[in-house]
Amino acid sequence: MLLPRKKIWTLLLLVLAIVSTSVAQDYEDDDSEEPTARVARISFVEGESKIKRIDGEEWESIIDNLPVVEGDLIETRSDSRIEIQLDRYSFLRLGEDSVLKLTFLAEDGIALSLSKGSLVVTLIRFEKKDTYFEIDAPRSTIAIQKNGTYRIDAGNEYNKEVRVAVRDEGEARVYSTDSGFLLKDGRTARLFLDGNFAGEWETSRNSNFVDDFDEWSKDRNAMIAASFDDDDDRDYYDADIYGADDLDQYGDWVYISDYGHVWRPSSRSLATYLNWSPYRYGQWRWLPYYGWTWVNYEPWGWATYHYGRWIFHRGRWYWSPHRQYRRGRSWWRPALVFVTYVGNNFCWYPLPYGYGYYNYNRRFNGRWGERRGVGRRGRGDRGDRGDRGDRGGGGGDGTDRGDGSDPRTGTIYSSKVKLDGRTLDSPNRTVPPTGVVTVPAGQFGSRSKGFDMAPLDVARKVLGRNPTVADSPPILPDRTMGRKIENVDKRAFDTKTGAAPRKTEAPLDQKLRRTKIYGNRTPIIAAPNAPGKNKTRTGAFDRQRDRKIESKTKDSGTVYTPPFKAGPSTTPRRSTTQRKQAEPLPRPKPRPTDVPRTRQPERKPPPPPERRSPPVKRSSPPPSRPAPKRSAPSRPAPKPSAPSRPAPKRSAPKKSAPPSKPKSLDSQKRKPPSELN
Repeated sequence: MLLPRKKIWTLLLLVLAIVSTSVAQDYEDDDSEEPTARVARISFVEGESKIKRIDGEEWESIIDNLPVVEGDLIETRSDSRIEIQLDRYSFLRLGEDSVLKLTFLAEDGIALSLSKGSLVVTLIRFEKKDTYFEIDAPRSTIAIQKNGTYRIDAGNEYNKEVRVAVRDEGEARVYSTDSGFLLKDGRTARLFLDGNFAGEWETSRNSNFVDDFDEWSKDRNAMIAASFDDDDDRDYYDADIYGADDLDQYGDWVYISDYGHVWRPSSRSLATYLNWSPYRYGQWRWLPYYGWTWVNYEPWGWATYHYGRWIFHRGRWYWSPHRQYRRGRSWWRPALVFVTYVGNNFCWYPLPYGYGYYNYNRRFNGRWGERRGVGRRGRGDRGDRGDRGDRGGGGGDGTDRGDGSDPRTGTIYSSKVKLDGRTLDSPNRTVPPTGVVTVPAGQFGSRSKGFDMAPLDVARKVLGRNPTVADSPPILPDRTMGRKIENVDKRAFDTKTGAAPRKTEAPLDQKLRRTKIYGNRTPIIAAPNAPGKNKTRTGAFDRQRDRKIESKTKDSGTVYTPPFKAGPSTTPRRSTTQRKQAEPLPRPKPRPTDVPRTRQPERKPPPPPERRSPPVKRSSPPPSRPAPKRSAPSRPAPKPSAPSRPAPKRSAPKKSAPPSKPKSLDSQKRKPPSELN
């Protein structure tokens, strides 16, 4: 039974999708992994400085374009200074006799520790809501809040003070072990670490650039600003590719129809290198979290050796900021090369334009990648695929015979590579034999001034191998560190920094603000122009809310330490529980049969009579006292609405008669007008 044409095309597309997916799993492109280990670079070196890696005990010499990562410890000498570029918009400058540690270096935040010397931080773009930037100095922490330039002086064994200066519209929160405040642009703060004023801060206005370090930092800022203003080539590469600003003064951007906009080094910039080719003039250095990393000697090589691809076109080398197929952002790589082993030599050449990333450090990423994200998924998580080459596959175990064949299958490498339904040229058509670099196995990782080109026969064998996952990387030598430097001042490394211990990657700003500035109290947040709230509130903290928090904490049984202790008072203040126990019990409500008691007026009651007359009806007015005996005057007749009745007779008291009382107002009112006059 013949299938309809529509169903046939559907089945073909489904089969192609399955085949492409299976092949793509064996092919590692640039977007198969998102490493979180952030890498900075040494963008300027003057004098002699040294660095100690987090996984080593020896010290290396610092050179231009050296990668630095989290945990590295950097020290400068008395006649040296360096600049570290963190990304496209962030720079660190370390002065002489300084010690700096990169405590945390991640995409979501940076924490540094300056135990000695001077540091200048320049942030061209900084969003506090997305990231954080904090510097720990002796007994203090500086949390940057916005763009600007910040200078921190940590002092030394002779100068026991910390100085913080803010410039270029910056703003920072400054904390010590027992206080904190906001330092704005144009202000300087000094923390005294010793003497009678230890622990006190002193603030003042900024003076102009006063020393050589400030002048040098100012000149570097001017150069960076000029590169931003004059750079018209930023559309050719992503913002993630930092360090490409250096290319303008060493070459030109040109357009090639097959590759787009590419950069070529000028003849003048290559004049000092004999038979120059990519990845030849430099050295292999060990980098934690990544493994063996290429460090170039060319001043413009940071972007060109860690991003993009090198292309050999019409007898000349060009650099493309991207490879042929892009699916996302550009990631930093230790080197974009294919490494193999031939005849007791290690050989490598630049990855061709149509190939993805070849992770020659796959065997090392399993140890270091777990913490910082390298090797969690994508390339590093394919240990089962990478281990296939441990038994051979292009000399993976160092037993390659140099015949250009696969010892597992005996097949000869072809000149074409099929990938995702496409046919790619073999490297021997896109990379010339002069682009293959070689070094004896015993000298891999040495501090050589340059490496040799491979012989023609060896270069052809190397180019016959395709840089895919099927060709597993060789077993590279164990790490060898750089030149060991003696006479290290260990006293500076023992200096404790920070206003509080930094145990996690989380920022300390909010924690220090709550404890050092607010004292764990609740600040009053005024609502401007709020309707119905025109009352003036006093104080900086909400005391009522703090009392509620205190009572709730005590009732729950947890220990609570009040943030504010009042002075001694004459009357001790009782707790809420004691006040409740001291209050009397509420009286029961009276029953309907009970007669409520009325409160007597506050006047002396009359003497009680011995006998009372018969009860008087409630409608009659109250009885009045008898008037003294006088001549009976003529009185007007009473009003019919209120008839008068004789007052009841009372018996005289046994005791002596009381003194005469003044006449009542009622009797005076009832007298006729004749008597009153």
